[in-house]
Amino acid sequence: MTSENKQILIVGGGICGMATALACARNGVRSQVLEKSPSFGELGAGLQLGPNGIRALDTLGVAEEIRRTGRRPERYIARRADDNSEIISFDFGTKFEEQFGAPYLVVHRGDLLDLLIKACVDTGLVTLTSSSDVQEVVQHDDSVTAICADGSTYEGTALIGADGLRSSIRKAVGKTDAPRSTGYVAFRGASPRVDDSVGEVAIWVYDGLHYIEYPIRDGDLLNRVAVFRVAEGTDHRDTEEMARQLRSIFHGMDENVRDAVEQLDLTRCWPMYDRDPSSGWTSGRVLLAGDAAHPMLQYLAQGGIQALEDAVALGALVAKSPDDPAAVFAEFEEQRFLRTSVVQLSARFSGEVCYLPGTGAKFRDLALRGRSSDNYDVLEWLYSPNTTKEMHKTVLEFLRNIEVGDVDSLSGL
Repeated sequence: MTSENKQILIVGGGICGMATALACARNGVRSQVLEKSPSFGELGAGLQLGPNGIRALDTLGVAEEIRRTGRRPERYIARRADDNSEIISFDFGTKFEEQFGAPYLVVHRGDLLDLLIKACVDTGLVTLTSSSDVQEVVQHDDSVTAICADGSTYEGTALIGADGLRSSIRKAVGKTDAPRSTGYVAFRGASPRVDDSVGEVAIWVYDGLHYIEYPIRDGDLLNRVAVFRVAEGTDHRDTEEMARQLRSIFHGMDENVRDAVEQLDLTRCWPMYDRDPSSGWTSGRVLLAGDAAHPMLQYLAQGGIQALEDAVALGALVAKSPDDPAAVFAEFEEQRFLRTSVVQLSARFSGEVCYLPGTGAKFRDLALRGRSSDNYDVLEWLYSPNTTKEMHKTVLEFLRNIEVGDVDSLSGL
């Protein structure tokens, strides 16, 4: 390949893929994004952007626009789903923003993706190619070829798999493991907002279920998500049965929760999966990023944000050593593995805390209700611009002690 047509191939046109393409472009590196869908864009629903996500978007040069289109909730509040009693809350006001250097925003996923796509196109360094279902990757001495299901091929100096949980690129780095089923499913979507309640990210939790909602766009839409543990042996493809179980399990909850769940679109549900942290994201000129490398549950609202952090890190490293992708990718994994592993496991732990039954839930509530709403110490390791390896290792040791996930495999970190 000549210097004029060198490019990185990026498989997947979602938030991770487009943010990675934009990060490369900001550093003067060309890319071609291969998306298997007929078009780029996403209907989607809501997305929470903590301060670390906003800082990543700042680096990508699009944070000001997302600040204009996003909405700033006043607080986060967790309540019991059975009696609506408050468990804990965090204010998202001035003190929060000063401590973490950026606000907390809620946005429509489609709005963020559209913004990233436009920014990529505006650089003139990103080629968008739809209807390209990459099935095979062939590495050469100085290039990589992506082979699509329809027989079309694309060539680049390197390839980044940003194609999500069920990435087709994982086998190119020697990974054949299936994702881990959690036994939970989610119904989600955005619907018109019908009241003028205070803008907040609100979650209701109980044994085996939770419901979360928050306003997006100009507040005229309410993003809603209901998650619950399905009966063992249930076919997740049977949406009618999933809807029946949803209504049954939420039937005994507070009327506010019951009424909210009835507003959900029950024609489609999403089984929930993740993986234990696992190294080996790269092989030669091929790399996994985002959910393809480190899928995580939604309980910390970090899946998309960790993809943004990946993109920023990749852009800087590729610019530093554009002619040695294998070294760049190895350094990227070294740089990102500890943090993403801790976030993955912490998200799983947060879900377990949500679903504590009986006495465990009572101890949880007692421990959390005494915290001040402007005490953000437990969020420092995640949101702070000054987070350190030592902070992450402290969290990892805590997770190891309470046996969350396959922490022993991370003993060398």
